This record gives sequence, C-alpha cells and structure tokens, in this order.
Amino acid sequence: MDLTGRHFLKLLDYTPEEINYFVDLAAELKRLKKAGIPVDTLRGKNVALIFARKSIALYGWNWYNKGQLVKK
Repeated sequence: MDLTGRHFLKLLDYTPEEINYFVDLAAELKRLKKAGIPVDTLRGKNVALIFARKSIALYGWNWYNKGQLVKK
C-alpha cells in the first residue's frame, strides 16, 4: 500500500483497510525488533507527537516537582 506524501492527522483521513495496514505494519516492525532483525525502512524519518491536553500524570509530576504536592 502506497501512503507516500500523506500525513496521519486523524483517523477519519484513512479507510479501514489503511488503518488495518498501519496496525499490521506496527506489529510486524515490533516483531522484527524483538527478534533482533534490523529494519532500515524508517531510518532518517521523523515523528512528531502533539497532545492537545496535558495528562493527569503530567499534572501530578509538575505539581510534585514544583513542591505544590503535599504528602502527609
């Protein structure tokens, strides 16, 4: 499946078949990594993750680091 030049911004931009392809590809890459088989398919590629909201864990960590979390 050729997905060259497309960006993964939301699931609605892809067909169910394309989403299944992504999941299958991820499983295969993970299997190869666990087996110690080098895969150069993604060498030189960049990934950026942008989160719209902070997670609860991140809030707790920030409070703890700033001394705002009081443990009794």
